[in-house]
Amino acid sequence: MSSIWCLISLGWKEPFQTLRGVQQPAPLPKPALVLKHTLSGLAVYVPAEGKQCWDAPLPCTLYFDDSLRLRDPSSLRSGFTSEGRAAELQTYW
Repeated sequence: MSSIWCLISLGWKEPFQTLRGVQQPAPLPKPALVLKHTLSGLAVYVPAEGKQCWDAPLPCTLYFDDSLRLRDPSSLRSGFTSEGRAAELQTYW
């Protein structure tokens, strides 16, 4: 607190006023989405075109996997698992 008082008393006023005038960043784009369902019934958003989900509702992915499922069906918090891609994952590691 004392360091702030020193800055103000020494004339550090203009930069502070400049900071108060900083504008918020522009809002994220909202892409057109396609709603797809996995084999487990999970609803997943996929961008209709482009390669980014931006501010789309969750879950959103560019790479739809029909075997994707929630680890805990009651919450996104526990994450996801996919049982149909184990063979493909081995080739990347």
